[in-house]
Amino acid sequence: MLDPDYLDRAGDMVAAVYGEIEADMLAHLCRLLLDQDIEELGQRGITAVNLLAQSAAPQLMAFIESRREEVNDAVRATVEDALSRSDAADAAAMGAEAAAASQTLPRQAELTARGIAAILERDNVDMAQGALDLWNRCVAEAVTNVNTGAETAERAVHKAVRRMMREGVSTVTYRDPSTGEQTVTNRIDVAVRRHVRTQIAQDGMRRTLDICGQSGIRLVEVSSHGGARPEHARWQGRVYSLNGEVEIDGVRYRDFYAETGYGRVDGLGGANCRHSIGPWLPGTPRMYSPDPEHPSGLPSGEIYRLTQRQRERERGVRQTKRELAGAQLIADKDASLANIAEVERLKSKLRRQQEGMRSFIADANAKGKAPVLQRSPNREWQGDMPRIRKSDASRRTMKEFMDGDGVKRSLKARGVSKTAAQKALSEEMGRRGVPSSSFKNLSRTTQRAMFREVVQSGAISHPETSGRDRANDHAKRYYAEIANRERKSTVAKIAEASGMSLDDAALAFSHLFVEEHDLDAGRMRFPPDYFMAQSIQRIVDTGNPLPHDLLLFKHEALEARHMAGGMTQREAHKKANERYNYEKALDDWLEEKGVEP
Repeated sequence: MLDPDYLDRAGDMVAAVYGEIEADMLAHLCRLLLDQDIEELGQRGITAVNLLAQSAAPQLMAFIESRREEVNDAVRATVEDALSRSDAADAAAMGAEAAAASQTLPRQAELTARGIAAILERDNVDMAQGALDLWNRCVAEAVTNVNTGAETAERAVHKAVRRMMREGVSTVTYRDPSTGEQTVTNRIDVAVRRHVRTQIAQDGMRRTLDICGQSGIRLVEVSSHGGARPEHARWQGRVYSLNGEVEIDGVRYRDFYAETGYGRVDGLGGANCRHSIGPWLPGTPRMYSPDPEHPSGLPSGEIYRLTQRQRERERGVRQTKRELAGAQLIADKDASLANIAEVERLKSKLRRQQEGMRSFIADANAKGKAPVLQRSPNREWQGDMPRIRKSDASRRTMKEFMDGDGVKRSLKARGVSKTAAQKALSEEMGRRGVPSSSFKNLSRTTQRAMFREVVQSGAISHPETSGRDRANDHAKRYYAEIANRERKSTVAKIAEASGMSLDDAALAFSHLFVEEHDLDAGRMRFPPDYFMAQSIQRIVDTGNPLPHDLLLFKHEALEARHMAGGMTQREAHKKANERYNYEKALDDWLEEKGVEP
């Protein structure tokens, strides 16, 4: 006899290996999709999609083949352990009469392992086909959306990758015999657990029945567990006769086969049944009761409800792990802010789910006199986590960031209101395809860099206080004065102090003070900036420039050249920063003075 709780866990080891196979399959198909030109596939038609999927079939089977020994080892270890436990329980009930059974254990274990292997071979084919079906559904949708103009190719591909990871690989397990239509679809790990559990339970019971027949034992006891299906609960925990209905010592025992439906798919030992049987001798203690009381003291229905909720949470964890692996593949291919933010969002989601799982189990166990649930790592495993890097998310919301003392000092020094800065920051995230609610998923470095950019970009340059009014008035007056000065001598001073050619200095001067540009606020000259005015003043007038001052005009000259080559001002500004990052050097200097976030 095998304990129901043991049977519930029996397939976990094998299912964990299949989780790794599934992760390999999904990653391969997602990389294949990310490398495709969806628009070209659309022009060639859906047939091209199907042909491309079929070309991947050998590799999918290769993933299965590469894990064959791991699967076989897991099956063998599971079977040997299960049948050994079953024999030990039977021996305890029968004494010396069951000792001879142990001699046949190796042979039975081998036969059971072969039986499971034969079932899994069919699952392997279904698994590969399920992966291809998933590919076809997701890619066909992506091609259609691109062809109809509903989505860009990039967005459609990323959406398809996320869908493949979210849905995972399923296998068709049941079809209506009259119509041939699919009626039940299971995830591969669920199917594997069911197959292993059912085969072990059935072979264990056949072994028990053989032992009973050889030993002349006429009665068997059926195990019981809380939350059993109603049609199974009516016979669990009871004793039945193997030789038809009989009366022994004044007690009538009903027929085992007629009462339990043994051998039928919906009876004892059928699909997914956790019940088992053991030999029973009249007058010996019973191991199970028809209405078992859990050690916690909680009612059977509550135990079942808590267990099902844990299974639901486990499925959620596995799904998030798959989605996270897909998001990481996308970010590895295109490290845009939106894609990185999605990775961090899913890492945070996974962390919350795992924390929630721990809390849920702790709360459930606190309800009774003994633990109700235990953590099952194998059921949360998806085979992908070693490839996921540690989260860099700051977990700092935009409000928390804006309320920081450093940000407040920086805004005050620049004369920028908190409201204007936060609005510009949200708009900048929107331009990059990231909702402002995902600000907490960005790293601290990214948050700081984006803040610098919006503050320095000209999108916000409004004074906040009367003191800053004077500073900004000074910047306006100084910009106007520089623009109206005798240009040749001013350009010469800029060139000499900055180590630039006269041509580059003249280009930078014109770019900064004379020409109009398409900025966020419209077509205009660059708005005067107090700190830039100070840098220019130290270069042109005092002759004592600071290190960051010397980068200013080099940056402006390079930005002007990039814009002449067709870049927007925003693109050119970002590109020029790769070589001459004046704003970062300024911020570093301000940080030393205690005004940098």
